[in-house]
Amino acid sequence: MDMAHIFSRSCQICRRNNVTILKLPPHTSHMLQPLDKAAFNGMKVSYDQNLVKWQRDHPGDILSKKDFVCLLSKVWETYLTPSMIEKSFKSNGIFDLSVPMRVNPSVTPHSKFEPDKLRPYEEKKRNKREKATS
Repeated sequence: MDMAHIFSRSCQICRRNNVTILKLPPHTSHMLQPLDKAAFNGMKVSYDQNLVKWQRDHPGDILSKKDFVCLLSKVWETYLTPSMIEKSFKSNGIFDLSVPMRVNPSVTPHSKFEPDKLRPYEEKKRNKREKATS
């Protein structure tokens, strides 16, 4: 099957449903994926520690799906709490719930983008502003 055809069809479906496809600029995922920084990192470390403990307590056993879910749920409840999620976003400067409904617009500075790729977006934004004021 032709992948270009599948991608083209996917884009058409997205357009019909008002879905915007964004490509992350290179080397910005640490800024744009805040849960990786605090919540998932702590979760990974804790899961690894729990897995090592489980392996010591069950020498030679194969981790079953049931045991995996039990181990994962322990760390999930600890690290994917609303306060940890908020901390993740706040530490990246993306969103701070202590400032009501304020999103930091400079999380990804324009210097991180390729100018040629940013230009169409800026022109579209400028056109929208001009239409709104006219």
